[in-house]
Amino acid sequence: MSEGDTRNPKAGLSKISLEWMLQEAKAEGLLTNVGRENEVLGRCDRKQFVAPPDPKAIMHDSLTGAWNVAELVPRMRYDWGLKKSVRRMNLWRNRTLPPGSLVHESAWQRSDCYSKKLPKDVTKYPPDII
Repeated sequence: MSEGDTRNPKAGLSKISLEWMLQEAKAEGLLTNVGRENEVLGRCDRKQFVAPPDPKAIMHDSLTGAWNVAELVPRMRYDWGLKKSVRRMNLWRNRTLPPGSLVHESAWQRSDCYSKKLPKDVTKYPPDII
């Protein structure tokens, strides 16, 4: 990763996922360099990685330019309503969450508008934090 990439203000949102994956992996025995972990997560004085995990960071939209063409290519998708795979164009639809999915608490911290888009049957993780 180049220095320009590490200073990206949009990186704060992706670091929530990185931190969650690190916590889960460490719970299963992954050994990490805690100093480097804090540095990458923007939790130290070193300013190479300036964006700490931030649920309100700018959301990156990767569907720009030529990527829009991919929305017109039929692909196999699982339809949770029909409970089977069907071939269809995506047509700029958002990703669907399977029933009972675990969703990180940061989705609720992002904004009321964002959390209202979540299906009612998702489970907040970790569950004890509001």
